[in-house]
Amino acid sequence: KLEAIPSSFYNGNPAVSLVQIPLPDRPERAEILRSCCSSFRCEEEITPKSAVFEELTDALDGYSRRDIAQLIRLSHAEREALPIRKLISIYKYGEKSSPWEDLSKERIARLEEELKSQVKGQDHVLERVVKVIRKAFTGLSGLQHSGKQQMPKGILFFVGPTGVGKTETAKALARFLFQDEDACIRFDMSEYNHEHSDQRLVGAPPGYTGYEEGGQLTNAVRNRPFSVLLFDEIEKAHPRILDKFLQILEDGRLTDGKGETVSFSESVIVFTSNIGASEVPEDEPDLNTWFKERVSRHFKMELGRPELLNRIGLQNILPFHFLKDEAVLKAIMKSKIKPLREKLKEKYAITDLLLEDEDALLGKLLQGYDTRNGGRGVANRLDELVIEPLAEWLFDSARYLEGRKIVISCPYEQIRFTFQ
Repeated sequence: KLEAIPSSFYNGNPAVSLVQIPLPDRPERAEILRSCCSSFRCEEEITPKSAVFEELTDALDGYSRRDIAQLIRLSHAEREALPIRKLISIYKYGEKSSPWEDLSKERIARLEEELKSQVKGQDHVLERVVKVIRKAFTGLSGLQHSGKQQMPKGILFFVGPTGVGKTETAKALARFLFQDEDACIRFDMSEYNHEHSDQRLVGAPPGYTGYEEGGQLTNAVRNRPFSVLLFDEIEKAHPRILDKFLQILEDGRLTDGKGETVSFSESVIVFTSNIGASEVPEDEPDLNTWFKERVSRHFKMELGRPELLNRIGLQNILPFHFLKDEAVLKAIMKSKIKPLREKLKEKYAITDLLLEDEDALLGKLLQGYDTRNGGRGVANRLDELVIEPLAEWLFDSARYLEGRKIVISCPYEQIRFTFQ
């Protein structure tokens, strides 16, 4: 690696010549494998021209001859013969099991139901998300761009007003796929609005401050390759940053400042954006067309990056709608009350938190509510009208509450709640 050698050794030194040796291309990898495929110890029989041979040739894109030799050694070091894909996963990530392989058809069939239980009022978006994940599950992601299948498992672009479930959808997807909300790794792109912000993502080049630390994005993916990568408010990033995403979406990998390549082939990429949200009329009859046109115009006219839009795909630009339906807002309110109920049980040993005439009480909470504030506004309203006065009441009454229930009621015309 050139960056490991002091530049004083080769700069201006006529006795040193720099020769770039590229990694083997596909024909070279096929030739290497033909000479050693019988040495692999794995579940499948690998013979030249077989389907497994062709798949392995593609899967080893970006591998050196030495990597292939080490992979053969690893196949003999394992206690039992493993599928070749699992062997590559161990070599690449040090993990024997892949969350993608652990998914079953029956579990994938429940994805839409699970997402709808956590994200309200955006069924049209969730239906598309499910299709993208099913395509990844069947192993057909990215074939329209490349036969290498090294691209991310899925690419989604969520656009719409604030507080309508864009971030929550990404978190719910991470919980489903990887059984951990922390597998949703969020990057606030407003922090990358300067020309040289790309160095924070991929790491500074040799000789610059922070070189040894690496990049925030490349480090995160190296540490957690199975993840949902959430790039929040992508329109606020500097255009130079977008060139990095072009490489990720095209090749499924990125080289950091230290010259080490990081693979994105096991991740789902989610972009979120508020493009057009401040201008859209609340009674716009066709929000899907409205937002897609504004996203297209932003990438083509304002940024001059139509190629990035092509990599994302218009079908993957998913507009979120305003949350106007009272039943949806009430469902969101109920979901926000659930963690409050659990906290009271945990901290004060209160057996339950009940809402007297629940439907009417939730209706009162929503009186005069501006639907443009979305689900986040619902949470703020609950905090202001219920949680703050409940905290004051608990401060005075907590020592008497162990083993008892709390009942919230609103006996007044005005929105004022009492606790018993």
